[in-house]
Order: sequence, then structure tokens, then C-alpha cells
Amino acid sequence: MNAALYPDVVIILAKAIASVIIGVGLVQNAVYLLQLVIAQRALADEPPEPRVRTLWRRSAANAPPIALLAPAYNEERTIENSARSLLALDYPEFEVIVINDGSKDDTLDVLKRAFALELAPRDYATPLAHAEIRAIYRSTNCEGLIVIDKDNGGKADALNAGSTSRARSNRLLDGRRSDP
Repeated sequence: MNAALYPDVVIILAKAIASVIIGVGLVQNAVYLLQLVIAQRALADEPPEPRVRTLWRRSAANAPPIALLAPAYNEERTIENSARSLLALDYPEFEVIVINDGSKDDTLDVLKRAFALELAPRDYATPLAHAEIRAIYRSTNCEGLIVIDKDNGGKADALNAGSTSRARSNRLLDGRRSDP
């Protein structure tokens, strides 16, 4: 083999290898571009669910039931929106307990009209002291809403009344069954 040809062979071989590497890179980028176009069309047809929803679907069976307590005193102007906001919670099993703490305005009447309240069975324990409960209502058009009407005793007293009341279900607020 001629010594002068040897550098030419190396150069030709290097150019061939470089061409193969560049060709493979171009093909790889073309595949990536095709995948992006396919993904864009798929996402346009069906947008992904928020990550939180997929999390709930996976772990909803393990989530304990909860109760949201909302004491209300003279809240006639905001109580309906507040209750609806609480009821819009994205959680597997919950109830909203609104405690009307002896309001002097039309708070209870607003709730009765907005949520079609009816008297519910008075099934509650009294391990925590609180002012007298006049009535417990449940909504006929909004599952999971309980309204407690009680004498005024302050916010802490209202929370005591709400945490000891079980009007809709046989579950205590910590998720344990209360059946004998």
C-alpha cells in the first residue's frame, strides 16, 4: 500500500463515518418531530386531566370521610356562596356542616331557600359542651349538606356542636363506624 494513499483512505473513512453519524442524527430528529406532531394532535383531541384528579382516582378508596365545619353568625349575604364553595370540594366522601350560631338575620332562611332544607333525625352525642341545638336540617337537593341551628354561643361553641352532630350518616367525623 502506498504511503501517500493512506492519509486519503483515512480521510474518506472519516467522512463516511461523519456522514453516517449526521444521517442517523437527522433520522432521529425526524422521528422526534413526528412524535411531537402526533402528541400535539392527541392532546388537541383530548386534553390531559389535572394531576390531582388522577391522584384521587388512585387513592380515593384510602381517603377517610371528612366533615367540613362552617360556623355562621349573621352571614345572610354570603352564606349561600360559602356553602356552595365548600360543597364544590373535589374529595371522595365528605359532608359540609354549616352551624347557624343563633343568627339574628336571615342566615337560616337563606339556607332553607337555597338548599331546600328539611328536618333531619336528631342523632347526636354531646361529649363536648355547647349551646342548645334547636334543629338539624339536611338538604334535599344537595347531598352532603347538613345545617345545624343552635343558640348563640360563639365560634368555638358552634364548632363543638358541629363536631358532635351526626345527622346524615352513621360515621363519626374521624371515619370510624359508630354502629354498635
